[in-house]
Amino acid sequence: LVVIRGGLFVLAVLLLLSALAGARTLARSDRLDVLRSTFVASVSHDLRTPIASIGLMAENMAHGYAAGSEARYVELIQAEAARLRRLVDDLLDFGRLERGLLPSLSRAPVDVAEWLDGVAARERARCAAKGAALSPETAGAPRRASIDAPALERAISNLVDNALKHG
Repeated sequence: LVVIRGGLFVLAVLLLLSALAGARTLARSDRLDVLRSTFVASVSHDLRTPIASIGLMAENMAHGYAAGSEARYVELIQAEAARLRRLVDDLLDFGRLERGLLPSLSRAPVDVAEWLDGVAARERARCAAKGAALSPETAGAPRRASIDAPALERAISNLVDNALKHG
C-alpha cells in the first residue's frame, strides 16, 4: 500500500510538472503569435508606403505633372524601390531565422569610412526630415573590413527607424 501511494504521489507530481510545462509552452507560443502578428502588420504597413510613393510618382509622371523634374522623380522611384528591396530581404531573413537557418550573408571587403559616410548621408536626410540629427562616430573603426554591406545597412536603417519612431 505504501508503494502504491508513493507511486501515485510521484505520478501526481509528474502530471503537475507536465501541466506546468505545457502551460509554459502555450504561453510562449501565444507570445510568439503576438510578435509574429505585430511583425506582419508592421511590415505590411512599411510595404504600403514605398508602393504608394512609387504609384503616386508614376501617376504624376504619366499625367505630365513632373515636367522638368523627371530626373528627380526617377531618383525618388529608385530610392523607394531600394527600400522595398530591403523590406523583402528582411522578410526573407525573418523566414530563414524562423526555420532555424542563418540569414544569407555575402561579405565583401569595403573601405569602412567611405561606406559609413555613404550610409550616414542617406540616413542623415531621413533624420533631418523628422527633425532629428545623426552624427556617427568613426574613430577607432578599421580602415577596411569584410562585411555584408547591404545587410549591415539594413540593420543600421532599422535602428534609425526605431530611434525616429520611438526615440
